[in-house]
Amino acid sequence: MAATWSFGMKAIAAGWPILKSGGDPLDAVEEAVREVENDVLGTHKSVGLGGYPNMDGIIELDAAIMDGRTLQAGSVGAVCNVKNPISLARKVMKETPHVMIVGDGANRLAEYYGLCLPQARLQPDVEKELKKRLNVALNLEPKEGTLDLWLKNRALGIFSHDTVGVVALGEDGSLVAGTSTSGIAFKMPGRIGDSPIIGSGLVANEFGAAVATGSGENIMIHNVSRMVVRGIQDGNNAQEAAMGAIKDIVATEKRYENIAVLALDRHGNFGAATTSQDFEFAVMKEGMLEPRLFHTESESR
Repeated sequence: MAATWSFGMKAIAAGWPILKSGGDPLDAVEEAVREVENDVLGTHKSVGLGGYPNMDGIIELDAAIMDGRTLQAGSVGAVCNVKNPISLARKVMKETPHVMIVGDGANRLAEYYGLCLPQARLQPDVEKELKKRLNVALNLEPKEGTLDLWLKNRALGIFSHDTVGVVALGEDGSLVAGTSTSGIAFKMPGRIGDSPIIGSGLVANEFGAAVATGSGENIMIHNVSRMVVRGIQDGNNAQEAAMGAIKDIVATEKRYENIAVLALDRHGNFGAATTSQDFEFAVMKEGMLEPRLFHTESESR
């Protein structure tokens, strides 16, 4: 099992016991992601109801899960007042004929399955930051084609939008991937990033599983997770496939900024690569006593 960023340590700690006991990797991935979603008071502000809201002050969440054995997948986007969007995504996969449900439809499905909470309130520090940024925005000149135009906020880029992504390999060789995020801080209402998009934010099949994190718009353009798993299908191990995909993206010299990917192949090899940041991720394998945090450096042009 492998998971993105430092909060991947707590994700794996929650999901690994299920995997180690021979449980379904779907259950393991869901539980791992839920652990990060549940930490609404954590230092991270990029996952779950503790995350930064959109520019209207509303927290909109995206999540997805995919089963490599069956190619079944479920995802939700711009869903509100749901503590565990990963669980709602799994409901979409298992209980509906669809793959992706967003907005009001996703909210209504959450109500049907009893997954809704009362109106989610912003955490005090998040609300304070929102008010601060909106006040600052009043005196800024916006740029066309950017979020600055809408929020008038040049400082938007300082905020984290790190996705929790988890990949797992079951005892029977089955692979599963899952993601969850609150998206870019103070995004436009209704914005959906790569995380719930199959092939971009995540993908799993019989050969490998991959999850992506970083700039969702750039990740969607390159269909990053699918690139990596295609590399695994072509005979590369997870690390070779991850590096190969990132090198190909950088070689385009277009929209390659802030992309990272984490992968797992059917032989239990893990791999990670990134374009413009120090990417950290957690890994747990049979024989290890506890999860270990790894770092991978930027792939230079």
